[in-house]
Amino acid sequence: MTDSPKPRPRPAPHPRPDRPESERPEPEPETQEPRTTRAERRRAERRARSRRGIIVAVISVGLAGGVATYFVVQAQGQPAPRAEASATPTPTPTPTVAAGAGALIAQPDVATAFIAGAVSDIVAVTSYDYRTLDEALSNGLAVTTGTYRESYQSAMTGAVAENARRNHTVQTFDVLRVGIGAITANGTEARVLIFGKEHVTDDTEQTAVDDTPVTLCATIRRQGNSYLISDLVEGANAGVPPGTSELPVAAEAGRAEVVNMLTYRRSDFAIDYARALAGATGGLQRQIVLDAPRTKTAISSGRYDLRGSVTAVAVERATGDTVTLLVAATGTQVDDNGNETQATNGQYEVTVDNMAGSWLTSAITPIVVG
Repeated sequence: MTDSPKPRPRPAPHPRPDRPESERPEPEPETQEPRTTRAERRRAERRARSRRGIIVAVISVGLAGGVATYFVVQAQGQPAPRAEASATPTPTPTPTVAAGAGALIAQPDVATAFIAGAVSDIVAVTSYDYRTLDEALSNGLAVTTGTYRESYQSAMTGAVAENARRNHTVQTFDVLRVGIGAITANGTEARVLIFGKEHVTDDTEQTAVDDTPVTLCATIRRQGNSYLISDLVEGANAGVPPGTSELPVAAEAGRAEVVNMLTYRRSDFAIDYARALAGATGGLQRQIVLDAPRTKTAISSGRYDLRGSVTAVAVERATGDTVTLLVAATGTQVDDNGNETQATNGQYEVTVDNMAGSWLTSAITPIVVG
């Protein structure tokens, strides 16, 4: 489990972008961050213990803490694999649409079919009620295939079922955003990134449980007219679907700008600020100008640097001159001794626009759960 991210500070009074830094208003002192309550820590500890066994699928990305049981099967105690944060998404080589059309997904009807299959499948394998476990098992087996299906069946007839009956567990899952990733050349398999929220109640909880943000990457396999889950990994990168040559360029621009927004060093603040400003346009550019004085004061007084990384990317929409991405990213504070503290762990909807031939990010919107 990860700690809840720090709240975004209020922007300082709006300075004009062309005013020298020395003339800009002094930022307000950084606000005190909320402390984790004892009850919240105890709930987190209880949920963490429930991860033991062959079923591992715990996501904590965004505002709330919590543990859900998703059927991501791996070796006991081993973290789910994640894509390299610095990796540039690369499309699968398949026929693309005509050059000069901007950023578009090739064969959008194929992408839509995979997304639709993923939405229904994910709910089936991530929702269950201790009173109707046989029904949940039947629903899950109907939308899974291969070794993942075997692992799912083993879990739902073993440790998960036992824990659910003992603790009277009820788990529900809602899909918030879905993006398409890499698609194989023959169109039979695709990766789909899902931003969702889960809600778990059981007898170990004495108070209300908040909805918990969840990031899952599902590998969907087409078998005849069916779209089935063949793999499910927490937080993994989905990548970029096949399309025009501009599509991966736009996706990389959005990915890089999220990293820019989360990365500021005291020694090179001016360079980092200029880089973030250069990758943005419109409202996001104005936000960067507003936030810069406050950010500089916070890292200087706190004696730490900020480092950002992207863990997952997928394409939600592509309309030629505008691409909307789903991006999962983390932000880390690094002190003078090299100690790292995770500050943010979020899901974002990122809008990238073609501005006179350059792809610039116009909005980075957090996906808020609850």
